[in-house]
Amino acid sequence: MIPTIAPPTDNLYKLISLVGLGILVLGIVNSTTQSEDILETKIEIEYIEKQIVDTIHHYYGLNEHKEMEFTNTSENESISGLMDELKQYGLLAHNKNLPKEITNYVDTELDVIKIKLLSIKEKERLNNLLISFSVILMVFGFILWYYKEQRWYDRKVKKNAENS
Repeated sequence: MIPTIAPPTDNLYKLISLVGLGILVLGIVNSTTQSEDILETKIEIEYIEKQIVDTIHHYYGLNEHKEMEFTNTSENESISGLMDELKQYGLLAHNKNLPKEITNYVDTELDVIKIKLLSIKEKERLNNLLISFSVILMVFGFILWYYKEQRWYDRKVKKNAENS
């Protein structure tokens, strides 16, 4: 006789629901760890922004400092808003006729920041997709379980109670 593995639940519909619940918990845990990674990335972005601003200030001196404000990325800002601010740094570097080495440095650093921001956006999108999928799977499994199994069982119990 071949031993079989017992399923973790008595029917397939409950199993689908429990798998959905497990994926939901995994998505929530991933979201909390991911938020720490996002904060670290935003701190790195702030550091790079500061380097860009300092480079331009160093070239022009302290008088130009009033035109550029340092962004605070760790606050709740949208990624598209940050991208717009970064474009302004790039435009400022090109409009001020800075030496080619400095504009190339600024452009390179801005590209690094954009890649990091897109990485954050992609991680958030994938996590949201995972959580949405798990909720759909969980609801689907519970609805199937109720309509295909539990309703029949409830009718049977009710009928037995009336006959007793």
